[in-house]
Amino acid sequence: MRTEQEQLSLAVYALSKTGFRYGMHVFITGYDDLSRTLGTLAGHCGAASITYGKLNKETETPEETAGIHYFEYDRDDIETAKEFTDKRLYDIVFETTGNAIAYNAFIDMVKRGGVVGILARLEQSHTFFVKTAVRSQIRFVGLKSYDEHSADVAKALIEQNWRGLE
Repeated sequence: MRTEQEQLSLAVYALSKTGFRYGMHVFITGYDDLSRTLGTLAGHCGAASITYGKLNKETETPEETAGIHYFEYDRDDIETAKEFTDKRLYDIVFETTGNAIAYNAFIDMVKRGGVVGILARLEQSHTFFVKTAVRSQIRFVGLKSYDEHSADVAKALIEQNWRGLE
């Protein structure tokens, strides 16, 4: 279990390493503490939209608000998730679940030249079509820890009583 500062540090590091910029569309697999921290930080940094992809059995989600959406892998299709971005694909996909279903989905969600940030190890061996990823020029970034600068930024945000994690 990560502390609030560790989660925020990893979120800062993840946004930095994936090249996040204002106005990007972000898809996050999962809906746990780390996913919510990552989405909240992306929202505070100006994401155009944030979509959480989750399995039906996961925790309940709040009502959708402007720019924040929830996509259920078992029930919704990929076209439904694209509606949240006006039929465009996502600039950045963060994989936080380690679930094979999520791995299959993110390849279909990220746009040509987009970035996939991997924050979780797969639960079991899994393959996907590398050819598809290469053809689409998708860049993969492994994000299992954070650096000292990210920790300092997170500490400063917490000290300023940033309440975005609630």
